[in-house]
Amino acid sequence: MPILDCESETRALESIGEILNRPQRFLSQFLLSARFPHGVHRRESLWPLIEAECGSSYRQRYTACCWFHGTRVPADCSFNEGLLPLVEIIGNLWSFLYSLVSATVAFEDWCRFRKSVESHHESHSALLYRLKMANPQHHGPHAFLVKDVFFSPRELGHQDYFTIPEIVEDICTCYEESFGYPALRGLFIQATRPCVVKFSSNPCESSLSNALLYARSILRGEGVSGFPILSLPEKRAVAPERILSVKYVTNWA
Repeated sequence: MPILDCESETRALESIGEILNRPQRFLSQFLLSARFPHGVHRRESLWPLIEAECGSSYRQRYTACCWFHGTRVPADCSFNEGLLPLVEIIGNLWSFLYSLVSATVAFEDWCRFRKSVESHHESHSALLYRLKMANPQHHGPHAFLVKDVFFSPRELGHQDYFTIPEIVEDICTCYEESFGYPALRGLFIQATRPCVVKFSSNPCESSLSNALLYARSILRGEGVSGFPILSLPEKRAVAPERILSVKYVTNWA
């Protein structure tokens, strides 16, 4: 069965054509000539357009969707337990970060530091940390429908997940405010490498519409800047068998 897959511009166009059972020439013509609703963020308004041109049989063919989780992990990370929510990895994350500074920071001091971040540390980053931990919406694992979104963080105004995940940045900032040296952020970057984890999920109604907007943006030469970004807060662990690939990113700061 076809699976919606926006790993690349070419694959996105191919997979949409497979789901809609339409050739590439028709898809290009439809996307460039269709009168899309005013305001591309109204993704739900695309469903009548799709069914008017392609019928509704595609709903039986559209049974799965690929998502992309970008992060930075130690070189020996295997994802053999899948992708886990924040609350299930936070203990291991604190342990890994301590391993980077254990030569200069006593374990008792590190434990006091962690307790302060989790309770009363006055840094704005500590507040952000506590807000993330308290709100299940932030627990993830989060993913984007379109892989290329990760490669334009400044242009699109989101976190640079390949350089440092948000929760790690919060801890590093608090650490540097509390201890000063060494710079934990730099040590983390040296000890890890960026990657993209591709996994499958059940389709949601907005994903195909968002992929169509991405495809139209491709055909118009606008790339990832010409459509609304769709993200997925999975809110549960992604089992290992749902992970399709793990690809490491080279030549990233």
